[in-house]
Amino acid sequence: MRLDRWLRALISVFIFLLLSISLLSRAHASTSRPSASILPPSSFVSRLSSSHRSSSTIPATLLGWTNEGDAIIVSTPWGNTRIPVGDKAPAPRTPESRHESLSISGAALERLRESLGEAGWILGRPYPSPDGRWIVVERAPTGSETMRYSELWLADGQGRPIRRIAGDGAHAPRWSPDGRAIAYLRADTIWLYDLDRRSSRPLTYSPTRPLAHSLTRSPAHPLTRQPAYPPTHIPPTTIRVLHHPDNPCRARPAWAIDVIPFEEYVRRVVPAEVPASWPEAVLRAQAIAARTYAWYQVLQERPDFDVTDWTDFQVMCDATHPASDAAVTATQGQHIAYDGFPILAMYSADNGHPTVDGGLPYLRAVPDPVSLGSPRRGHGHGLSQWGAYRWVTRYGWDALQLLAHYYPGAEVYHAGDPPPVRIGLTSPWNGWFHTGSGVWLGVNATPPEAIRRVIFWADGRRVGEDADPSDGWGIALDFAGIGAEATLTVSAETAEGFIVDEKGLWLRVDRKPPQGAAILLPPTEPPPTITLGLHGTDTGPAGLQGMGLSAHWMWEGETFTGTPGGPIADPEASDGQAWWAEAQSGQSGMWTSPRVDTLPVGRIYRALFRLRTRAPLTSTVIARLEVTADAGTRLLGLAEVRGLDFLAPDRYQDIPVDFWYDTPSTDGLRFHVRFTGAADLALDRVLVVEYPRLQPPRGEWPLPDGVRAAQLTVVAFDEAGNASDPRPVDLSFAEMPGPGSWQDPGPTHWITDTSRASVHITVRTPGGFEPTGAACRVSGDQGLTWSAWISATADASAGAIEPVTLACRPPYPRQGDGLWVQFRAEDVHGRSDVSLPFTVRVDTQPPSISLAIEGALGDNGWYISPVTVTLDVTDTTSGLREVARRVGDGPWLEGMHPITVTTPGVTTIYIKASDHAGLEARKVFTLSIDMKPPLTRLLAPRRAIRPLISVHWQGADDASGIAGYDVQVREGDAAWRDWLVSTIKTTAQYAGQPQAEYQFRVRARDLAGRIGSWSPPARVQVTARLVFLPMIATAPLGAE
Repeated sequence: MRLDRWLRALISVFIFLLLSISLLSRAHASTSRPSASILPPSSFVSRLSSSHRSSSTIPATLLGWTNEGDAIIVSTPWGNTRIPVGDKAPAPRTPESRHESLSISGAALERLRESLGEAGWILGRPYPSPDGRWIVVERAPTGSETMRYSELWLADGQGRPIRRIAGDGAHAPRWSPDGRAIAYLRADTIWLYDLDRRSSRPLTYSPTRPLAHSLTRSPAHPLTRQPAYPPTHIPPTTIRVLHHPDNPCRARPAWAIDVIPFEEYVRRVVPAEVPASWPEAVLRAQAIAARTYAWYQVLQERPDFDVTDWTDFQVMCDATHPASDAAVTATQGQHIAYDGFPILAMYSADNGHPTVDGGLPYLRAVPDPVSLGSPRRGHGHGLSQWGAYRWVTRYGWDALQLLAHYYPGAEVYHAGDPPPVRIGLTSPWNGWFHTGSGVWLGVNATPPEAIRRVIFWADGRRVGEDADPSDGWGIALDFAGIGAEATLTVSAETAEGFIVDEKGLWLRVDRKPPQGAAILLPPTEPPPTITLGLHGTDTGPAGLQGMGLSAHWMWEGETFTGTPGGPIADPEASDGQAWWAEAQSGQSGMWTSPRVDTLPVGRIYRALFRLRTRAPLTSTVIARLEVTADAGTRLLGLAEVRGLDFLAPDRYQDIPVDFWYDTPSTDGLRFHVRFTGAADLALDRVLVVEYPRLQPPRGEWPLPDGVRAAQLTVVAFDEAGNASDPRPVDLSFAEMPGPGSWQDPGPTHWITDTSRASVHITVRTPGGFEPTGAACRVSGDQGLTWSAWISATADASAGAIEPVTLACRPPYPRQGDGLWVQFRAEDVHGRSDVSLPFTVRVDTQPPSISLAIEGALGDNGWYISPVTVTLDVTDTTSGLREVARRVGDGPWLEGMHPITVTTPGVTTIYIKASDHAGLEARKVFTLSIDMKPPLTRLLAPRRAIRPLISVHWQGADDASGIAGYDVQVREGDAAWRDWLVSTIKTTAQYAGQPQAEYQFRVRARDLAGRIGSWSPPARVQVTARLVFLPMIATAPLGAE
């Protein structure tokens, strides 16, 4: 039995060597460029090496299974390889491959495209299972060389996705004859997916290295070398495209090589890589990147082909689109170059924030804040297709700005020999807010040898020039002469004259930090979510972005390690210490924080590096700030700091670095400061807050697991990235269960008597209650300031573990429902806790009642016309609950309708009002109304035998009463003359003359000031003669 196994092994090795020799001999047999030819089927993944350079791996695919299901056929352009399945030895014959013959309905295909083929994904050829119940399909991120990020999806027969069955570069799926397994390629290995077990395994008889060696050849030239001849900016005329059999968008035989006009090739690539409906600037940037990538591959001088049409290079279809055609035409010949040569212009669907370092000077990682929190799709090098879409739609970037951003240090050239001059501003970021004392203005000006100088303009005003391209075209712009915004343009002087960039950039400046604070509120969500009252303001042009919270996530600068520099005493630092390094030529280095394990995974954060530098504020990069995971192998956050980013020298300033901690790190996180040595630099601390998404006036925040901070910290941010000073938010925790489970805060009703009312709450103290630690405090400004702690009473003694009710009588600084109360409790072990603030409503003032009376007012408070009374009842605290009125003995009527009184006399009116606090106000008042003047009557004898005449009078008034009388007399036909004026008498004697005739009349004045009419005159005839004693005069007989 053992001999049989050895024999099988020897046969396998022998066949393997024969196949390898056959493939290598075919690979070196020819270096000609056929216009069109058909080669034997198959492809193997083209890999990007650890330095992210083009691979030398040969394309391959799976042709299928043998009819017996005992082997799988791997196909390359130069031949096939038979790989046995299980423990069976390779058969000595070449088997026939098995192809799926079932078709997929159009509806199923459309459903697959809608669910799995959205923008940023390329779908491969779907394969149905032999029984038609399932469909397996490959999809890969759009971009160059993204095959190693492809994945396999299983869908039902109607095209509805069920689950992802493999990732990490799984591609070329093929069903087994019985439909119970799927073979696919991944990482130079054939894998088998078991449909029943939902698991994958590599083939036993397919060790990774031998299989890879059987499919890999050594090219005549290294693929990453630059050509030895001087650079030229004239693009190729044609390109050789190898058709990959997994590409479903071309109807060509497998492995056919087509020689295609170069610009026609670019026209077919662009709409396959990005939607043609995207903005024109994105299409132009994609056209230039795709053209440059293809040009680079042509320069590699492979003997048989330049590129494939699939995801191991960049995807090309046969279809084009007018919009993408226009972008290709508008950029014809334009390409990206570094040191004069076309670059390896890598790009992928979504490169995240920051992008991923590609190991080449122009594929450095760059911050891409518009993609913060977006999952990375693809390798992450170079141009981010979705990132470009975001920059264009949000900030109006053009293609040149996109390419300069994603390929730092490279330049865009026009085609030509020599190439025509191209100029355009590439930095600062168009539409972005800037917060320092100035900014670096960068320019793409090519070719540099044709340009004498570059001139910079701000709002039409010349701000500087650069005549030395050795360090790149650019100048430092001081914000001293710039307002809140400016339009920047650039022009270049050449031998033929001046060339002006008409588009320019929009610069925005905001150097005013916002203000903010937070306070705990009673929770509105179940724990551990807390509710916060938030206050934030921003007076700068950017506007408030939001509030960020930190759960004691702070690392002091003096705890960092590295070179150069070290800890120093610094009175300007928050804790009196900092890490400091002086600028020295060639003395660059890196400072690294201790390991960080306290940040919860799955959240977006902002790290605030508090730095300061000395004058002068240089325009060069003085530090590179990084947030890394997995022992520094995964870059999460990035920012480059220039001296111009500081508002002033020798003053600490927070520099923000945003990062997404998306997946756990095997070695925690670390913060790094890469010191360039260009300027003195000090690091005070790094404070991390969750990304500022909380918006005033309130927000909910899920408290991270394991938080033991004595207080949270809140920071407000504006849209420019300016930060407020950190402020604490009280939130106490203990390692062991302490006081907690606060319940029944009160009172729930309005407090109307602050001299006697108390507030109360119930707390549980599992560790035993300590009365001396019970206290309360109040805030009248929603937590911005608090009173001192005031001792509280309790209904339990020391050591109680049952619920304890605490009460206190705090000062009540204000009326209304804005008074916050917070309690504190302690246990006998010294553990303490504070309650969430709750609102107490205070109203000690009853409603206010005022009246407005309309009517004609006479004397002594009497009205001489009908009166209308209008009520004005208010309560500015708890609000009115009821208002009622009553006139005299009438019924009570609700409401504040006007009251009209016309009844003469004195009328009593009653008003009562109550508020929601239960306070009542009453008002009683009287109205005196006199509607008519008084009437009078005078009595006197018709004849008088004596000259002394007795006169009587009387008057009547309907309401106010008589105030006085006026009595007049006249003799004969003489004029009336006053006898008595304003007298209160009702009788008097008038001394007349004998044998004379008199007339008397009277009128009355009432207390309301009304004057009545004169009474009819009364006539009196005096008949007596004057008699002088002792004579006696007698009246005539019959005289009265």
